[in-house]
Order: sequence, then structure tokens, then C-alpha cells
Amino acid sequence: MLTKKFTLHFLIIFLVVEIIIFKIFLDSGLLAGTDAIGHVGQVAYLSRSLRWLYAWRTWDLGFPENIRGLDFILVPLTLMVGNPSFATKLFVFACFILAGLAMYTLVLCRTQSHNASLIAAIIYILNNSLFIQYAEAHIFIIFSYAFAPLIFLFLDKALKTGSFKDTLNLALCLTVLITFFHPQMTYIYVFFTTFSLAVYALVPEKQGNFLLRLRKIFKVLAIGGILTFLLASFFFMPAIFGSISPYFMPGHPSTTRPLETYQYDPWLFLERIDYTNFTILLAMASATALLVTRRDRQVIFFILAGAMATFMAKGTQPPISEFFTWMYFNIPGLATFREYMRWLLMATLSYAFLVGILIARLELIVKDIKISKAVKKIRTWIQPIKILLPTGFMVAILVISSINVVLTSLSFINSTQTYTHQEKYVNALQWMGTIPGEFRVAEVSSLGYGENWITPGIVGVGYRDIFSDSYYIHDKPVLQTGGWVPEAENFFKFTQASGGWRRIGNLAELLGAFNVRYIILPPHAESRWVEVFKNQDGLYPALNYAGTLILENENWAQRVFASSRYGLVVGGRETMTSLLTIPNFNLNSYGLIFVDQNRLLFNTLAEDADSIIFSDGSYLDLIFTLLDDKYVIPLGRNLGSSNFKSDVGVEKGKLTFSNPILRLGGPVEWKLPFNIEKSDEYILWIRLAFDCQRGTLHIKLDEKMIGSLHPLGFNFKFSWVNLGTFHLERGTHTLTLSNHGATINEIDAIAIVPSQVMNLTAEKVLNSIRNFQGRIIIVKEAEDLFEGIYPLPFNASNGFATKITRSNMAEISIPKPGTYMIGLRLYAQPRMGIINFSIADKSFFKFYNIPAGENFIWLELGPTNLEVGKHRISISPTGTMVDVLVIYSLNEGEKRLGIEELFNISPPSVSFKQLNPTTYKVHVSSSQPFLLTLSYAYHPLWRAYIDGREHRSILSYTFANSFKIDKSGDLDITIYYLGQKYTEIGLVISLISLIVSILYLTFTSNLFRKFKKGLV
Repeated sequence: MLTKKFTLHFLIIFLVVEIIIFKIFLDSGLLAGTDAIGHVGQVAYLSRSLRWLYAWRTWDLGFPENIRGLDFILVPLTLMVGNPSFATKLFVFACFILAGLAMYTLVLCRTQSHNASLIAAIIYILNNSLFIQYAEAHIFIIFSYAFAPLIFLFLDKALKTGSFKDTLNLALCLTVLITFFHPQMTYIYVFFTTFSLAVYALVPEKQGNFLLRLRKIFKVLAIGGILTFLLASFFFMPAIFGSISPYFMPGHPSTTRPLETYQYDPWLFLERIDYTNFTILLAMASATALLVTRRDRQVIFFILAGAMATFMAKGTQPPISEFFTWMYFNIPGLATFREYMRWLLMATLSYAFLVGILIARLELIVKDIKISKAVKKIRTWIQPIKILLPTGFMVAILVISSINVVLTSLSFINSTQTYTHQEKYVNALQWMGTIPGEFRVAEVSSLGYGENWITPGIVGVGYRDIFSDSYYIHDKPVLQTGGWVPEAENFFKFTQASGGWRRIGNLAELLGAFNVRYIILPPHAESRWVEVFKNQDGLYPALNYAGTLILENENWAQRVFASSRYGLVVGGRETMTSLLTIPNFNLNSYGLIFVDQNRLLFNTLAEDADSIIFSDGSYLDLIFTLLDDKYVIPLGRNLGSSNFKSDVGVEKGKLTFSNPILRLGGPVEWKLPFNIEKSDEYILWIRLAFDCQRGTLHIKLDEKMIGSLHPLGFNFKFSWVNLGTFHLERGTHTLTLSNHGATINEIDAIAIVPSQVMNLTAEKVLNSIRNFQGRIIIVKEAEDLFEGIYPLPFNASNGFATKITRSNMAEISIPKPGTYMIGLRLYAQPRMGIINFSIADKSFFKFYNIPAGENFIWLELGPTNLEVGKHRISISPTGTMVDVLVIYSLNEGEKRLGIEELFNISPPSVSFKQLNPTTYKVHVSSSQPFLLTLSYAYHPLWRAYIDGREHRSILSYTFANSFKIDKSGDLDITIYYLGQKYTEIGLVISLISLIVSILYLTFTSNLFRKFKKGLV
């Protein structure tokens, strides 16, 4: 009888799901949700060549990612049906079935009522919270929601019985929770799983005394924790050794939204449509359940969980918004949530369970109360309170829930559930898949370069651009955001700003250096970015098909390359675009290692470096870079509010000590508490941005005014300002920054350094530069030195040059005495003339004549001897257009060196083969030691092996991996991502643990016992 009833109810659940989402199977198109193409693309891409079993993802600029549990389902399903879109549809359909069955089982085990379980299951399937996730195609969230009831079911069973079998079932569920769920849903359900243990301990319910319940909890946690670790070793093992998905890291910029977002975010507003009505309905169900069940631990847990989830789901909306704000800043991991309304999914689970409890109780009332007795008792006034009032509430809740189920069903049925891309778009992308080789692709959507969101209706009903997710069609990585690694994301942001508002002409060369071969310009591409790429040198049409233009980049380099020389850079990413204007400079033949990212390796790297390059960074920046971390405080750390964040350093390519930096806009005050370990004399420094519109910044130390700054400048740049020397006692002190006026101030860092430490470090840095055997190169944008900034899109190195005015004086610092050459890049306005350049009381006159058809010319001046220190420079006549100034030292034995010879280098010969996403076989022919670069996002677990010797990765080009190879000749090198080793070890442990678990559960099951008994 029970089996027949369960089978009937399963068929009803199946029929309900079939009715509401049957349209997804009517055509071969994608699910019509926002993220559908992203999921389909990832599954299709990972299903090829077993990519899903590797710990490194090759799309974008690359990033590590733990093997996702759901890929154990989605990838085999895709390989089985042969179509990633159809496989995704099947999976979503199965998730809806799972959601119904999971809730059915949870309620059935608690109430033994099939009818109540069926109603709870239908409510759990047909509700606005799940519909929103379906409409957004949040497949991982849908699965998380569907599976969640089983976690609480087996947790309750394990706590009640304490048996090894139930604990093993719980461990299997927790493994799914950790490795299969969407990260945010993992956080939510782990929180409520922990809260469930607290309720179990504090609410007695025939489980013995408090100490006995605590012992059960510790027993379940100990055994279940060990089993979960073994089963999920494919996740935990690489994570322990450093190979973990970046988005799991607390405070990761791509998973963190500022607090203000939750007040004014239209995407969240869409999800709040039914919030108020649902909250009222949940409150009614909670109050009624509490009234009719008395002290029921499980009911109490779901009542409290529902209340907590609805509170979290409202975000910063009143009431008690201050408490939410406090939690945002103080509870670890909470700030990483992008959508707080997802907490409502737990509230929906609570509501469905409570309705199931109420329906079961309503069944008992209907069965136990005869009509005749009810008529007699209806005359009393007590009985309606005890029976009729709760019954009335239960009926009302059932009716309202039924109405919601019907309305949600109509929403499902009437929604657009699939869409198909136009064939003309797909054909152009398929053509790219026919091109052999390993290379990257960049694209422009309706919102700009690298933006994967588009206006609805251009290529479908979703918000994702097929060209951005086209890697699953042509099997080539596409630049989207740079990936999940912050350094790579910042590099990508710099390229966006370089082409966006600066409109540089060497963006294609910059992208090409890091394996970008093609640029896709679809018909809906933003016109501004179409102009940017059409004006790039080295881009030529490769295909123009049905409005989609694909440009080929003649500057593209292979993913693995070698540089026979490298320079240490004291500056930001702008250095690369400035250097690209110098004749014969090539990013692939001359390596760049940025000192601020490798400060602990400075002395080692300086031994073999060809040069130290000072760009927007200074000698003072180098000193502070090499100081101990405890003396320099980056002010951009832990800024929760977007009102105080600025990405200007990244966008402008400037050297910064924090990212983002602190932004003070309008009248505002910022307090910085800091600790002094030892009473001493300390020098206080502040690094802030100078620009043409700045407010007045007042600085107080322990409420005493110590300075007032008004950092005005003719162009944006960062500088250190000495605030003075102060005697500070051991203990906590407070620095207060107060911005005055309507304009802003942007502060990068504060340095609080003992006078003796400062002097010793300065002397140490000075000696390092004095003893440096390589070349000193100073690269300055003219607009950073002189007034008269002038826009020159697609021509000047960063989109701007300087038109020399009467204010033609500037200062430049020379860090090492020696003989120097000077290079000036002039714009063809005027085309001919005589330039006068003065430095250190020496003047150089040079006649120039820029040939027709050329826009720029490099002039060489010198040589001249320069001492350490600041030197005044000037350029005349007025009206001269200057783009870049380069001052470079001559090495011993050199009498003169032309600018075109400075980087005239023949790189080593390199060939390679990618065996899989984590292993490269490389052959290099070089006559000298070299720097080998893999242009994936930097990770310390990348290794290069030569004859068994291991070489660790160095962060180069601000985001990539380089290996310093001290050998020459014909070399065979293996580049390997060490995280794969730990992943494979974890997979073996997980597989063995899973097999043993299945065998144990099989041999201890009632079915096996019956089978064994039948054999006897």
C-alpha cells in the first residue's frame, strides 16, 4: 500500500514538473535563462579531452579551480547524449524531480503522511524563489536547493540514532554540500546545518540530558567529519596545498559587492517582488505550527531558520538594517555574497516543511473529530480557540499556498524557456574553430570590450553574449574579465581603460603579446570600441561574415615564450604601453618583472637583471616597497563601502600599494587605528594622488593636527609626502584623515617607520642600485612631467601627450651616477624644427624633420654625466609636442647607444606542446640563460623542470608566470601545475572512500539482508 501510494505521488510530482517546464524539450535551443549559455559553454568545453578532471582552467587568462562535483554528473551526461544543451535541460528537469522527492521524503519521515508530503513537495517545487533561479538559469543553485532537504533529513537521523550507517549517509550528503553546491549556497546551508546542531543541543526532546546530546553531536561530527574529508578529498587535498578556486577566498573582488549595492540594485529588486507576502505567509505557518506541535525540536529549528533566512534575504532594507550592516563587516565570508535574496531559498525550505507539518496535523483533526461531536462542541468558546482557530489558519495557509502554486505554475508555463542563436553568428564562430594552434580571442559586445552582458533581445532573451561565451563553439579561450585571479583581472581592467578612455594605439600589441590572436566585432558591438580596434596597428580583417567582423592580430605571440633579457620595473602597468613606443621593444623578447610584486626576490633577481626601469615609480617608492610589511599600511584593504573605493590606480596603470585605494569624497572623515610595538621616533609618510581637482586633507595623530595637504597637480600621479617625525609610545594610536570641500582625495598608503629603520633601508637600497651591474632606465610620460596635457587618441603611448607651454620646467631623479643618453618622442606638430633640451645645467640642441606619413620621431641626445639626486629639466620651444621621455645609462665600455639599439634583442627559439591543461612540453634553444614565460595567470604552484631540477614561478608582466632558467643550449623543459598532483591524490582517496562506502551501505541494507535470507 505504501509503495503504491509513493509510486502514485512520484508520478504526480513527475507530471507537475513535466507540465511546468516541458517546453524546454520542444526544440534544440538553450535554456532561456541569463546564465544558461555560460553553463552550457563550460560543460561543453570541459567535456573535451577530460578537461573537467584537471585543476587548471584554460579559458580567459587561466585560473585554478577545484574539480566541481556537479561535473561528475554533467560531463558524463553530455558525453552520453552528445549535446551539452540537451544534457543541461535533462539535468534541470531531474533537479526539479529531486527537489520534490527530497522534500517529500523529509516530511514523510517526520509525519508519516503521504498527502502532507505530496503537498509540501509541490509547494517546494512551485514557488517564486525557485522560479527566479530557473529564469536566471542558475543551475548550480537549483541543484543546491533541490538537494538541501536531504542534508537536514540525514543530519536529524544521525543525531537521533548515532549509528555509523546514518553518520555515513550524512557524510555523503555533506560531501555533496561542499563539492557540488554553488559556493554561496554551501555557505548558507553550512550555516543552518551548524545552527541545527545548536538547536539540537539546546532544545530537549526525549534525547536525554544536555551532556548526552553534546556527546552525540561530537560523535557525529568526529566520525562524519573524517568520512566527509575522505570522500571530498578531491576538493580538500589540493585546497590544503594551495590549489583552490580563487572565488572561495574571502573578500575576492569578483564575488564581493559593496554594501550600498544591496540598497539600490535593480537585479535584487526583481527578486524582492514577492518578499513581503511570503514573509507574512511564513510567519502565519510558523505561529500555527508552534501552536499545534508544542515543543518539537525540528519544528522549532525550521521556524527559527525561516525567520533568520528572511531577515538575511532583505539585506540592508529596514527594519534593523544596522544589525545587517554590522554582520556584513564582521562575519567572515558574508561580504562575498552577491545576491542576498538567495537566503530566501532556505526560508522556502522551512515554509514547505512547516506546511507539510500543518497538513499532517489537519489530517489528524479531520480523522479524529466526528461531525456530531463537532456540532456539540461548537457552542463552547474554548474549543474554537483550541481547534477551530488553528484549523482555520491551516486551511487559510493551504488555500493561499494553493493560489501561489497556481500562479507560479502559470509563470513557469508562460515564460520563455528556450532560445536559439541565429545561425549567422554561429557560422562565424565555427570558422575560428578551424584555425589550428593555441591562442586567445577577445570580443566586443554591445557594452564594450570584454563585457559578457548585453541588452536583451540582441542575440536572444538572455543577458549573456554568445560571442563572450563562444569558447565552447571554437574551443579557444575568450577574454572576459581576465579570469578569477585578481592580478589577471587587474591586467584586464587596465587593457579596458587603455582602449576605453585613453584610446591607445598599441592595445593590439599589448594583447598580442599574451596570446590574443583574434578580435571579434559582432554586428551589435559598441561603436566606440569598434573604432578603437579598427585604429590599432597590426590588426587586419580575417573574416567578414553576415555583419560579424573578425580581425587578426599580427602581433600575437604563442602562449609560451622566452626572453633572453629582463628588467626590474619600479612602476605600474603603464610601463608596458610606454615601452612599446620605443623602437625594437617587444614584450616577448624583453621580460618585465615588477618589483612591488616580487619584493622578497629583489636582490636575487637583480643579480641577472639587464636593467632597473623607473617609470611612474620613484626611488622613494622602491624604498617603501622593500620595507617590512608592518611599516606600510595599504589603505585599500577591507573597504566594505563603495563610497571609499577607487580603482583609479589599476585603470591608469599606476604603481599602488593597495588596490583598490581609499577614496574620500566630500566632507568625510576616516580613522585608521594602528599599533606601535616599541616606543621610538617614527617618520610618518602618506602616499596620495595629485591631480587638478583635489580637496583639502587634514591629518590628525591621536586627535592632534599634524598636517594639512591640498594635493593639486596638472596631471594625475601618486607621490609620497613626509608628515614629520614623531615620538610614539608603545600601544594603539589613531590617524584621522578628514577631507574638506566638495572634491575628492585618493590615498594609497600610510607608512609609519622608525627613523633608524628608514635610514638603514634607504642606505641598503642606495647600495643595491650603486652595485647594480645593469642599466638604469627612466621612462616618463611627458604629461607626468610638464603642464599642457593634450589628447592624441591612437597615437600617443597612453592616449595623451604634452604640448610644451611656458611652464616648461620639471624635475627628474637619477638613482645612480653615470653616463646617460636621453630619448625624446616627438609628435609631428610641427613636423620640423629645433628642440632645446636642458638637464643638470647642460643644454642639447637638436634639429628634427619628421617624414611625411609618420606621426612620431625619436630624438637621441647625449651622452651626459649625471650625479645621484634630483635634476631640473626643461624643453623648448613652446608648442612642441612631446609624448615620452627616456633617460638610460650606458654600460661600461659603451660610448653611445642609440634608442633603437636599447632593446634590439634576438629572443631564444621556443616550441611547445600542450599535453593537457596542466602540462606543457617545451623545447628552447638559447645561447644564454633566459626567462621562460607561460602567459597564464600567476600561481605559485606552476613549476618548470629541467633534468629533474625544479624552478619556481615568478610573477611577471603583473599577472603571468615566468621561470628564471640559468642554463643555455638546447633544453627540454616540462611546465607543470603542481595542484594537479594533489588533485589526483585526492581523487584516488575519494574514489576508494566512495567504493567502500557504497559496499558498506549495500551489505548493511535491509534489501541485501532479505536477499541473503532468501538465498538461505
